[in-house]
Amino acid sequence: MRIVAGCLLVAVGSVLLTQSSQEFHSRYGEPDIERFAARPGISLAVEYCSDHLACQVVIEPPQSLIHQEEQARLMSSDGASQVLEKVAPVAMRGKETNAMIDVTGCVQGSHD
Repeated sequence: MRIVAGCLLVAVGSVLLTQSSQEFHSRYGEPDIERFAARPGISLAVEYCSDHLACQVVIEPPQSLIHQEEQARLMSSDGASQVLEKVAPVAMRGKETNAMIDVTGCVQGSHD
């Protein structure tokens, strides 16, 4: 059974890998989420609202579509700050209110 599942995964993967970004765009329209390689070791994921403008941006280390159990990779704080400045310059950001991040061991929580 594992062999059949593995072959199916390889077959689906090989079909998907032969299609270009343009083919997906023409078949399914504009994406609601995109991910860009902003810098080496820094990924920029953008979610678009119904008006096709960016409504949420995540700056993080590059991620695979299939998440595997592996140690989290780190990214440069300076590089991430430079990407943030290009995406949302300080002059256009609103005032931050009641934000708090708790980091304890491997767990992180964000509170607004």
